[in-house]
Amino acid sequence: MQLPAELRGPAAVEAPTPTAAASAETASTVLVIDDDAPSRELLARFLGREGFRIVTASSGAEGLRLAREIRPRLITLDVLMPGMDGWSVLAELKADPELAEIPVVVVSITDDAALGYALGASEYLTKPWTANASPRS
Repeated sequence: MQLPAELRGPAAVEAPTPTAAASAETASTVLVIDDDAPSRELLARFLGREGFRIVTASSGAEGLRLAREIRPRLITLDVLMPGMDGWSVLAELKADPELAEIPVVVVSITDDAALGYALGASEYLTKPWTANASPRS
């Protein structure tokens, strides 16, 4: 973010309506679903630096609940999780008409991109990933 070098008179600022504020917040929200806390934190820091609002979930069931509640712009999803695994979460997201259009990026140690794409993932990254990782390569 840069500040202007020269300040001018006061600018008229319109207060956003609650609907507009909520809509703007949702437009930049990423839901990170991963049972591994260090992985969640790494993704949250990386995406936060890119200007996204981050919401995290430590289980598939919690991730589905939050997806329905906040309707994020994007979801990152781990596959190997206890209880409800990422494949089940992805299938449920894509089966729900209200959530099906949300892009899901699978971020997993499991190298099964073909299955991820078949289930509706938008992209598939294999852990460990780097900031310059190239999806679908």
